[in-house]
Amino acid sequence: MAAIAVIATMFTRGKGLPGDVVAQILALGGLHYCCDAVTTEVLQGSNNMDQLYLEVAIPTREQLRLPSGLELAECLEVMVDCCSHDQGWASLDQELNGTYRSSFTWSELEVTKQPLPEAMEEIVIPRTTASVNLRASRAFRWHRKIFDHNDPVVAKVTPGCKCRLYMRSQYPGWINSVNYGRIKVSFALEIEDTRESVA
Repeated sequence: MAAIAVIATMFTRGKGLPGDVVAQILALGGLHYCCDAVTTEVLQGSNNMDQLYLEVAIPTREQLRLPSGLELAECLEVMVDCCSHDQGWASLDQELNGTYRSSFTWSELEVTKQPLPEAMEEIVIPRTTASVNLRASRAFRWHRKIFDHNDPVVAKVTPGCKCRLYMRSQYPGWINSVNYGRIKVSFALEIEDTRESVA
């Protein structure tokens, strides 16, 4: 973040650009704040599996301690990676094997918020599908879903919330196996429009 602060200072103080223009330049240059979590835990479940696999906690603004003049703006995107497969066979509707149709193993993204720092209960935003396994395939397959700023779930992601990846299956015979997961959350930066040094 210190390097981003130096770049922002060069534009605001050195070039006299307004903060909103500098924020756009940083965004176009791919300079933003990111939180991510990765796991290589091997997990397998069946019989209506609903298992938490990975969680990333977004720090609050107070916990972040950003350089003076920098603030977090809106969430830009949430990227979810998952490497998984099902049980490798299906006895019904075999013509659908090798497709994503009627696949009963998948992953879901959940966002939770704590309304107040002292609150004990979290507010849970309804889950959304992150990936679906290829039907009747024993090979691990990489899935990536990017929820961008146009997706309603991204608007719910704010400092202090948590993003969680759940592995799911439906019906007793369907098995979901996973060996990798990643959640990466990116936020735009807001630049204080003082045209002073950001440090």
